[in-house]
Amino acid sequence: VSKSSLGIYPNPVTDGVIKLRFENMEKGNYTVQLINQLGQNLLSSSVNYEGGNFTKEFKIEKSVLNGCCTLKIIKPNNEIVRQKIILN
Repeated sequence: VSKSSLGIYPNPVTDGVIKLRFENMEKGNYTVQLINQLGQNLLSSSVNYEGGNFTKEFKIEKSVLNGCCTLKIIKPNNEIVRQKIILN
């Protein structure tokens, strides 16, 4: 059985691009949100994942590249994954 994983890199983010790596995850629609420390939504996107290994890139505006944020991922089964990331 293949191990499933959801990877977020690089962390800290230095070039304005967050990469989200899917490996053998549940197929379907994933909602991705980037939320700053004030609770403001900096990014909201939907990823339709077809299976296998897949990397999705998210470009972050230079104006928000400062500090700690939370990347919130809502899986097709509505399970929520939160990952702290640093924007430099």
